[in-house]
Amino acid sequence: EREKNAFEQRLDRLMQRMRHGFYEPFLERALRSPILAFGIFFFLLNLTFGALGAGWIQTTFFPVVERDDINVELEMVAGTREHIVNAELARIEDVIWRVNEELKAQREDSLDVVLKVQRKLGPRPEQGSLFVVLLDGETRDLKT
Repeated sequence: EREKNAFEQRLDRLMQRMRHGFYEPFLERALRSPILAFGIFFFLLNLTFGALGAGWIQTTFFPVVERDDINVELEMVAGTREHIVNAELARIEDVIWRVNEELKAQREDSLDVVLKVQRKLGPRPEQGSLFVVLLDGETRDLKT
């Protein structure tokens, strides 16, 4: 076994002191009075949940991750003909390109925010979708 360097020796001494000076007495006391130990545990647990509920502790359960694509799905009344669905998808696509022009005018680099729009009909005649590919999030620098 190799000899420990100065940092490892200090860390080892710190761990020894923590184990014998803090953990061991705490564990002995907890084993002597388990009801008190569980009571303290549940008190601290309730205190934590109370602080979360009151908003004193801020959390993000699932953070919002910006995507570089948008999927628009259109479903019309059953029996609607494909050419009507296609016309509505074309109208939505036109609005997407107009919004792109507005956003492009606001940008200093004049880059297109919308790179591509893919139109798809089906699987049923009254259904269709648009798949919009956006400029990557770092370059786009917009809140979505």
